[in-house]
Amino acid sequence: MDGAVLLSLAGIILGAILLIVGTYQGYTPIAVTLLLTLVVAVTSHIPIGTAYTEVYAGGVADMIRTILLVICGACILSDLYEKSGSIDLLSRLVEKYFGAKNAVAATILGASLFSFGGLGFGGILIIYRIALQLFQKAGFSRFFIPSCITLGALTYSIMGPFAVDTLNYLPTQYYGTPTSAGLFPGLLCSAAILVCGLFFLTRYIPRKAQKGERWAEKEQPGIENAPSLRLSSCCFALLPILVVFFTYNILRFPIAISTFLGSVSIVLTHPSKFSLQKWIQTFCDGAVRGVAPSFNMAAFAGYAAVVVSTPAYQQTISLLEATDQSPYLMAVLIPAVIAAMLGSGTNAMVIGLAETSTYFLSYQSLGVDMGVIHRLNSMTAGVFDALPSNGTINSLLQMWSCPYTKGYLPIFICTCLFPAIATAGCCLLVCCLGG
Repeated sequence: MDGAVLLSLAGIILGAILLIVGTYQGYTPIAVTLLLTLVVAVTSHIPIGTAYTEVYAGGVADMIRTILLVICGACILSDLYEKSGSIDLLSRLVEKYFGAKNAVAATILGASLFSFGGLGFGGILIIYRIALQLFQKAGFSRFFIPSCITLGALTYSIMGPFAVDTLNYLPTQYYGTPTSAGLFPGLLCSAAILVCGLFFLTRYIPRKAQKGERWAEKEQPGIENAPSLRLSSCCFALLPILVVFFTYNILRFPIAISTFLGSVSIVLTHPSKFSLQKWIQTFCDGAVRGVAPSFNMAAFAGYAAVVVSTPAYQQTISLLEATDQSPYLMAVLIPAVIAAMLGSGTNAMVIGLAETSTYFLSYQSLGVDMGVIHRLNSMTAGVFDALPSNGTINSLLQMWSCPYTKGYLPIFICTCLFPAIATAGCCLLVCCLGG
């Protein structure tokens, strides 16, 4: 690398560090990414006007176009769910069969079920509101709910076999593999992440409660006028989830449309709950609530677009592909480096696969199992999607008023550390066995 490329690389490394530090300290992603765009543009000799108005703004616009309706629809669905009384009913249903003392395990498994079912962001918001009531009765601090949800919804359920998330779906388009690709190593890693995370959180959270980090009444009001657990009420409460699952997974509707239909089903099954004006107001409030997290996520995508336009990014990819190492090792190393540079594992898959898939496909004629490559790519990207700079985690913590300093440590352990160890172990096993 010449001096200009090294300077560009230094700017990217500095940007990656400051991106994590800035978001962890609670600064808004839009402000952080705008500032770091200047750092990367200056060190990479990109015209500042071009960096902001064309590259950064273009990345933001592309992401907004992709996620705005999805996130707003999820917020509308969760708000309608709460206002209809279905959240109270489902939380009591879960408490009846699991018990409040098992709130941690119930939240993890519920988040996994919603994630595998394709409910996405809407499922996360619904399970959070159910968990609030379970944690309140168990006496656990609400600041530990995000770690339970992210373990269940943002690890094995999005990067393991059969997952319906982007991390598992994108490689199928480039490698021609099924969503069950790399079945054995994928199931092995997924089981290890679930068992380790479940073991850790079911002991960590109660111990924290014993030390005084318990539920505070001022954090969340108690449950009032909860609906009775009649069979018809339970069916109505579960119907929107089934509508989203059926229309998304069976009818193959876009997730935004499926979420909207789930919201409509809530209104239709609770016609006398509120006046039409109240339903419309709830709908509008939910839509507005989804705007901020959408732009927060888009800000990270804008910054990633700037990084991709630098000479150091292209040089780094070329150097990695020229390395004479096992393709299974590179299936972990390449997406890890790209994710570290871009600040997100999802960005590494969306942007990086378009450039690196040809490299991996060149090994197919040599007997390399593309299914294993697919799985290692997905698992590695999932690890980097648990960093503070990940748009989903950042937006969720902001929406739930959970400071990084109070809730991020168990998130890091369960969604970054455990998956990293599992992925490294899987890679080592595959390299030793030759796929």
